[in-house]
Amino acid sequence: MGKDEIRFAPADCDAMKEDLAWRMVRGLEKHVPGVAHIVFYSLGTPLTNEHYLNATRGNLYGIEKSPQQVGPWAFSPRTEFEGLYLCGASTLSHGVAGVTQSGINAAKAVLNAAHVIFDQSGASLTFLPSECVRGLRV
Repeated sequence: MGKDEIRFAPADCDAMKEDLAWRMVRGLEKHVPGVAHIVFYSLGTPLTNEHYLNATRGNLYGIEKSPQQVGPWAFSPRTEFEGLYLCGASTLSHGVAGVTQSGINAAKAVLNAAHVIFDQSGASLTFLPSECVRGLRV
């Protein structure tokens, strides 16, 4: 354990996580009435990520990557197992953009035809502000 790392006793950590999670739920209740009636919630910390995911120093951006594992040298969405595809922070690149692109690459691999997704002759993609989506049912 490095000098900058802080470790808590399991009981202290669990109490801290429960308190923080409940404060987050109460804060969310102000914007989403009724959300406090949820049946289950769980809060993960860097220690959680390190324990369950073996994530380097508890990071939440996937596996530790070298420059040779990003972009064109990253993991392919296709695997040696038919019907099994990969996407996520541990495949193409880290962060929201990396995860998003890995999902698009996996979808293209599943459909086996990139033009189906990105055909310019199809309907245009429309982005709506979140305020416009409130009454929609998905």
